[in-house]
Amino acid sequence: MSQRPRLGTDSAGSVRAVWFDSRAADWRWKVFTAQFDPQTGWSPEKQLTAAGNATYPAVSGGAVVFTSDRNAAGQRDGTQQAFLTMADG
Repeated sequence: MSQRPRLGTDSAGSVRAVWFDSRAADWRWKVFTAQFDPQTGWSPEKQLTAAGNATYPAVSGGAVVFTSDRNAAGQRDGTQQAFLTMADG
């Protein structure tokens, strides 16, 4: 169920992938990340987001931006906000 993978760099200059998918324990869309190491390949995925649905991530310099409905008033509330988190912090 992975969607919209994006590649960028983390704060050390390594290649990092971010994407969203629904493998989280609560079925909602969450943002995940993995880092590429030329010696060992891709790291195991790490979930970056928790509350609400999180979609359309982008990554640069270790900073990940994404949209989320985490502050919406209810399931049918279309409120979306942009959030920032660090992938390697």
